[in-house]
Amino acid sequence: MKPTIITTILCCVLTINLYAQDIIFLKNGDEIKAKVKEVKDQEITYLKFENLDGPTYSILKSTILMVKYENGQKDIFSTDKPVTNEAFIETSSFEVNPLSKKTVEYTYEKGMADAQIYYTGQNSGKGGVLVTSLLLNGLFGLIPAVACSVTTPKLHNMGIPNVEAYQKNPEYARGYIAQAKKTKAKKVWKNWAIGTAISTIFIIIVSN
Repeated sequence: MKPTIITTILCCVLTINLYAQDIIFLKNGDEIKAKVKEVKDQEITYLKFENLDGPTYSILKSTILMVKYENGQKDIFSTDKPVTNEAFIETSSFEVNPLSKKTVEYTYEKGMADAQIYYTGQNSGKGGVLVTSLLLNGLFGLIPAVACSVTTPKLHNMGIPNVEAYQKNPEYARGYIAQAKKTKAKKVWKNWAIGTAISTIFIIIVSN
């Protein structure tokens, strides 16, 4: 096998393996790609995924919404939960009144956390993106990838665990939708990367 083919395969494998990482989801909406080292009482220590030989960083658990590990397991962190709002999300018995700032923040975070757990990317278009990228290469696969990644998942595909809470609490719904869109986009672009990598390898092998 020629060096060019070997190099291309290695690059494609590395591209796909970028998804095998721990992800720290912050309450402000940011995400940190990392390798978590230790979960302590008040903080988490981690290495940056793009520099695993670099320094160890720490971050307060109070700023973290959730950690999703590379094996698929999740740790959800939340503090100062308003009791009335938590009861609403779990039982849907709480009437929607003007919410305090703390309650609004919590319901938004709860929506994001639930979307991470329950939204699976069903009917997200990722399968079509993969097929298009495989058969027509990544350039043509970009068209459905962009279209699918920017659209909000349909309500019946979002796997909402508490539809009544979703319908009655706009902040919970907003958090759920925001995280579902992020998850959908990541799944779509992952399939685009995989399809493009395999298609590129095939073209290089055939042309040589």
